[in-house]
Amino acid sequence: MLLVLAWAAPGALYYITVTFAISYLTGRLGFDKSSTFGLMVVANSISIGASLLGGWSSDRIGRKRVLFTGLAVLLAFLVPFFLILDTGNWWLAALTITGALCGVQFMTGCQGAFYAEALPTPVRYTGSALGLTCGNMLFAAPAPLLATWLMQISGNGTLLITAYGLLTILISAVAIRLLPDRTGRRLEA
Repeated sequence: MLLVLAWAAPGALYYITVTFAISYLTGRLGFDKSSTFGLMVVANSISIGASLLGGWSSDRIGRKRVLFTGLAVLLAFLVPFFLILDTGNWWLAALTITGALCGVQFMTGCQGAFYAEALPTPVRYTGSALGLTCGNMLFAAPAPLLATWLMQISGNGTLLITAYGLLTILISAVAIRLLPDRTGRRLEA
C-alpha cells in the first residue's frame, strides 16, 4: 500500500500539469490550441532529461533523496502554478509547466529501482507493477476530472486544486519516508 501512496503526487500532478492544464490554458485563458500543443511538446521534451538525471542521481545519492527532491520541485512549482498561468504569458506558462514536469520526471527516473528494491525477490516484479498501476488508478487517472470538479465547486477558483496537489505531496512524502531505501545494498537473489 505504501508504494501506491508513494506515487500519489507524481501521478496526480502529472495529469493536472498536462491534461487539465491544456483545458485550463485553452478554455479559461484563451490560449490557442496550436501554441498550447507547442508548449506541451517543449515541456515534455525538456522533462525527458530530468528523468535521465533522476535515474543517474539515484545511483549516486540514493532513491529517497531523489524522490524527496522531486517532491520539493513539485511543491515549488505547484504553489504558484495557477497564478503564473493566469498571467497569460506563454513563456512563463511554459517555464512553470516544464518545471513541474521536471519534478515528476526526476522522480520517474528512480521509480523502477525504488519500487523493486522495496520488495522481496519472489514478488518484486508483481509488487512493483501493482504499486505503480494502483497508484496511477487512484491518483493519476481521476486527477483531471477531480481538478475540473474542484474548480466548479469553488466558483472557477484554483485554490482547491492547489490544496489537492499539496495533499498528494504530503501523502507521497509520508509513504516514501516509511519505505526502505536499499540503494547500494546487496539484494538477495
